[in-house]
Amino acid sequence: MTNQAQNRQRYRARIQHLISNPPTAGDGFGSELEVRAHWAKYTCVLISGFIEQAIKEIVREHASATAAPKIRRYLENTWPNSKNMRCEAISEILENFDISWSQGFLDWIKKDERKKEINEIIRWRNDIAHGKEANTNNITTSSVNTKFKIACNLIDFLEGLILAI
Repeated sequence: MTNQAQNRQRYRARIQHLISNPPTAGDGFGSELEVRAHWAKYTCVLISGFIEQAIKEIVREHASATAAPKIRRYLENTWPNSKNMRCEAISEILENFDISWSQGFLDWIKKDERKKEINEIIRWRNDIAHGKEANTNNITTSSVNTKFKIACNLIDFLEGLILAI
């Protein structure tokens, strides 16, 4: 297992631990429900970051194994700076490398409302980051746990798709 894959596994385990062990009320942070709501939003942001970073790492890992040194260096230093990893953006990135990757991804997101779930976690993160509290009322520990499972499935799928060299 590569260092990047180990990092993804550690980050995944950290988020799983946080989702499974939310804090309790106390220390002046509000009621139990309020604390859990804030915790769900915090983990939502982490999941969005996990998706973004994992996709970058997977592509860079592929480049390290297959590309010329100058191409690897370019990707490591410039790509992508920051991007909301909605399904459309993921598909575009994959298509720029290999059309079959993009098609495989598009086929994968058609099942079980995966596209809706992935896009929703990114939208939630944006709403949280931009203070749109009214749009974050349905973020719960349960909904975030569901989104995390989809995010993990996405990363597993992309690892298999891109790193199957």
